[in-house]
Formats: sequence, structure tokens, C-alpha cells
Amino acid sequence: MKTKYIFFSIFILSLLGCKDFLVETPLVQVGVSNAFGNYKSADAYAKGVYNLNGDVTWYAAELSDICAGRGSWSISNDWSLIFNVTNVSRTAPSWDVFFRNINICNNVIDNVASVPDGTQADKDALLGEAYFWRAWYYYWMVRLWGDVPLRLHAPLNSEPDNVNLPRAKVSEVYVQILADFTKASVLCPLKWPSSDWGRPTKWSAKGYIAEANLTLGNWATARDVAKEVIDNSGMSLVIINVPSDYNKIYGTATTDGTNTEELLAIHVANNIPGYGLQLPMYYNSHITPANTEFCTQAQFGAIFGNLKSPINKAWKDADIRKKWGFTTNWVNPATGLTINLSPASVQSEGFAITKWRGQAAAWTDYGNDLQFMRLSDAYLIYAEAAAMANAGNPTPDAIEKLNVVRRRAYAKPLKAAAPGIDYVSGGVFRDTVLVERCYEFIGENHRFVDLKRTGQLAARIQEAWGVTLNPNRLLWPISTNETLVNKNCPQNPGYQ
Repeated sequence: MKTKYIFFSIFILSLLGCKDFLVETPLVQVGVSNAFGNYKSADAYAKGVYNLNGDVTWYAAELSDICAGRGSWSISNDWSLIFNVTNVSRTAPSWDVFFRNINICNNVIDNVASVPDGTQADKDALLGEAYFWRAWYYYWMVRLWGDVPLRLHAPLNSEPDNVNLPRAKVSEVYVQILADFTKASVLCPLKWPSSDWGRPTKWSAKGYIAEANLTLGNWATARDVAKEVIDNSGMSLVIINVPSDYNKIYGTATTDGTNTEELLAIHVANNIPGYGLQLPMYYNSHITPANTEFCTQAQFGAIFGNLKSPINKAWKDADIRKKWGFTTNWVNPATGLTINLSPASVQSEGFAITKWRGQAAAWTDYGNDLQFMRLSDAYLIYAEAAAMANAGNPTPDAIEKLNVVRRRAYAKPLKAAAPGIDYVSGGVFRDTVLVERCYEFIGENHRFVDLKRTGQLAARIQEAWGVTLNPNRLLWPISTNETLVNKNCPQNPGYQ
């Protein structure tokens, strides 16, 4: 039986059910005091890093020019304001959850060598996994909060300074992030056993090395590592001929290992009460009736696509990604009537993001896999980095990598020219890649950080929402569990 992770992430809040262990193996029952007595318990303890069931949320990292919140999240669509009290209570606690799991990583890094049994390869894999997730958490933290305390060892009662660490500079944190991802790329296996599918591999780490270097503007390194992933990982883009082929990436029926472009994903259990991914419910409109092709339960519609966004308006109807993931009407199966989300009502609705579709007995039970990084990421990282390394001018291979992603979206052969679809010339090539990233990754938490790293957030917010960006929205509020205890960690501006 393949293990399915019950994963609670920075982004997921109640998107997942409130269970805190793998389907097969309880995690939180393994304490650090007895975690490293043998390999089996060390492995169970290490898997605790997937337990992120704090008060954390997907939505705040997805809000941008192209996506917006509804209901209690709608106030966050006004980018001239900081998060209100309700949404601070949803964003700040993710700080606590991240550091709790960084602490697990630190314990594994400090102690796994002392495990008396298990092969060296087994222990190296656990060590690589710990380095990977520590880097992954810090990578998200530094982009969402800026300067953060850099905790590299598990705290002990005799080491209070580990608790009271000041916030390290962003540049210092990135040095550690890249060092950890690099160690992970050496220690993580090329492939885990099928029972552990979804744990990070060498190529997961390489993918994030490429992306982190892209974020830092290390163009040549980002280009070269992305190309290594494309050429040597053994991954291939899933072929798309009809819209439903996207179920091979996002659907509930995908068998572990058959998504050929997966670099990092969380596999969750399907139709096991309380253990599923709830994206089909949160991303579909709140007026979507139950038992549609999109999902079986009535929906919350907490986040939607913004039809006022110039990028969304320009999205071509022939793009299969739009046909699958951009929906403005439904047929009510009970009445046969069409329910529309019209542009006139965009302040409360726009379009539903319907990439994640599924059938489940309850809204907590959808078994859709959650994709964090795919091979198409590597293609678009390469395209952007290769151009930027060439003074912003695209090389032929950069253009080809962009066009491969485009061709797939229009059901064209990947390696044959596609007139009318292919990029040929014109405009700022980097901006063209950013638009392609928007269409490829909508709903997957790329847009906000993409606009931040390229310095385009203020301009795109003005275009889409007609307001001036409050600079304090660039950083999230820090949990008061940190600021009240750690006097060396001041709150981010606007939230003092």
C-alpha cells in the first residue's frame, strides 16, 4: 500500500482535515527523547516535518493581481491596507508552524548519525530530507517575512540564546537556504520507494536551487541548474490533448508515480474522512451547487480569479489551461439551469479556479495531490534566467523552452513550431515569461512572490485593483508568540 501524506502546509489552514499523522504511521507520538533509538523511530520522527496543521493558510500567499478573496478575506483585496485583525490571525501563526518543523529538521540533522541501525544510505536520505525541508521553510519565510531568526540547532533549556536570536538579514538566510538545498541534492535519493512517494528527491532539491537562484538574480546558476533538471531528471511534461488530461496532474485518481512532471508534491489520502485536500471546495465558487463535475460538496469559494485583471482578460479561450482551470458558469444538476458569475459582479465573484476537481463523500476528503514544483517550473525558470543572463535578450533555447510550455497548453506537439502560439519576438521577454507563469501556475502560489522578486507588484496591483500598494503588505505579520518572548525580534512594519 502506498503511503499518502496528510500534509498541513503554510498555505492550507483548513484545506486539509485536522489529522496530524500519515495514514499508516502516527507521527506526533514519537518524541525527540526516544526518536533516535533506532532507524524506524527516527524515520517516523522525521516524517513529523509534514505535520503542519497549525492555523495557517493558503489564501494569503495566493492573493495578488489575478486572485482575490471573498467573504472575510475580501478586505485583503484592498492592497492600500495591511491585513486586518481577522486575517492577521490566519497569517501570523504560520510563523510558529514553520519554526516547529524547522526544529524537527534540526533535531534530525543533529542526531541522525547516532542512530545505531539502518544503512548509511537510509540515514543519508533522512539527513537530506531534513536539509531540504529546513531550506524549503526558510525559503518561504524569507520571502513572506523578510529577515528571520536563523535557528540551525534544536533549542535546549541550557541554550536560551537559540530562542532569543535576532532576525538574520535576508542575504544571510539565503546563504543558508542554498547551502541546505545543495546538501539535500547530494544526500536525497534519486527516487524513494513507492511507499514513500512524495518525499523530496535529488531533483526536488535541484529544482529549488534553480528557483532560489532565480529569486536572487543569479541568472547563470539558475539557468544551468534548471537545464540540468530538464535534461537529466528523467522527468517529462504530461501530454495534454483535452482539458481532462490535467487530471493527470491535479486529479484524485492519479496513481503515485504516474505524474511524469512532478518534482515535489504532497500526496493525500482520497475519501478517508478528514484526511483530504480541500482545495476543490475552497477554490470553487460558493454558489457552485453540489454534485457538479467540479466537486461533490457545496463550496466555500474563499478565493477566486479576478476578471478585472488585464492578464486574465487577455487569457485566450483556446488555452486548455483556461478551459480546465478558469470557470465562470455551471449547470446545476438538480435544475438544469446555468449559474453564471458575470464580470458585473466581479467585486464579489470573478471566475472559479477549477484545476483541482474531485468526488468525495465530504468536503474534507478530496484526494487531489498538491503540486509544489513541476517540470514546467524548470522550463520557465530556464527561459527567464537564460534571457536575463544575456542582458534580457532571449536566446534561441530560452524561446524554445517557453514555447514548449505554450504548445502543451494548446495541445500541440511539443517539439514542432506552432505558428500563432509560439513566441517569436516583441515586448520584454521576461514579462512574457511572467505572464506564462501566471497561466501555468494560477492557484499554485507563484504569482505574489513572482511579482515581489521582479519589483512589479505595485504596478500590477494598480492595474488590477486601482489602488496604490501599501508597502507594509510586502511582508506578513510575525506571530506574537515570537515577538512577546523574543525581545530581539521586532514586529514587521504596520503590525506593531
